Amino acid sequence: MSYYSTKLTHPLLKMWGSIFLAFCLSILPLPAAVAEFSPLWILAVLAYWMIYASFSIPLWFVFIVGLLFDLLTHTLLGLHAFLLVFVAYFFHKYPMRIRQFSHWQKILTISLFSAIYLFIQYWIRALTENFHVSIFYGMPVLTTAILWIWLSVLGDEGTSRYGLLD
Repeated sequence: MSYYSTKLTHPLLKMWGSIFLAFCLSILPLPAAVAEFSPLWILAVLAYWMIYASFSIPLWFVFIVGLLFDLLTHTLLGLHAFLLVFVAYFFHKYPMRIRQFSHWQKILTISLFSAIYLFIQYWIRALTENFHVSIFYGMPVLTTAILWIWLSVLGDEGTSRYGLLD
């Protein structure tokens, strides 16, 4: 009997499943009025797994996820890969320190890195293409913070009840 047979499923399968769900939610067609408020699903899910997983997620994996996201969204190849690696480096380097943050400090950290992600994305897209932003361009920072609240609560509940990250 293997170690993982007593658990619900293998932790890597849960991680891949949640990343696949984040891909699906990121490319979900939304009405124009709501589309600008869509959170940064991939960033939030990768940050969650990098902070709370009992195994280390390498940065090359984050780069590949970013390249797949670039291919899915038809953006400049390497844009999201670079941005996800740039943001994930912090979570890769200091996961234990971030775990010790209070819930509000984690929300502010995710908000800060979401804002950095959007700012660098805006800068690169403005240099490489005819890119115009609306007044609501920064709203994913707020919706990602709200998403992080639910993601961490559901993740903590799953971890404590089912031992998902063990």
